[in-house]
Amino acid sequence: MNNKKAQSQIITTVLIILLVLAAIVIVWQVVQGTVQQGADEIGGQSDCFTVALEIQSVTSEFCSDPERVTILSCIDTWDHDGGPSANIPRVWNPGEVVIKRTPGGGDLRAITVLSDGSIVAEAVDATDFKELERKTISGPIKPGKNIEIAAIVGETNKLCSVADSATS
Repeated sequence: MNNKKAQSQIITTVLIILLVLAAIVIVWQVVQGTVQQGADEIGGQSDCFTVALEIQSVTSEFCSDPERVTILSCIDTWDHDGGPSANIPRVWNPGEVVIKRTPGGGDLRAITVLSDGSIVAEAVDATDFKELERKTISGPIKPGKNIEIAAIVGETNKLCSVADSATS
């Protein structure tokens, strides 16, 4: 009889140990996922701090010559001063944004160009863009608009906040 009582205590102890181990594994999976996600975000944020871009120049060519319509990219009814000719069709060329990468490390993958919050050039490859180099990005840039640039960095392709802005 004593033998059965001892076996019962051993089985109970082993079951409690197995339950504790299972609980540890379950908790570790939750904690590990949270910690890993936080570490990935920190890595992307550090790249955002170290990648430095600035706008060197913004050009937008405004043209209303109907003879040049075939070589231009778009026709729009926009007029930059909003005056009486606001509904007269105008033709405009794609503009250019010249961007300089200033000193600073970071894993720059691409650059996004925005005009008044709308995407002008989405994820232009910048993996070969070295420090102190200039890169020209073309897009539909209208005169008088606020142009912004933002970096995309790291293996997770994190979109950083606006790095610089200028008026076209």
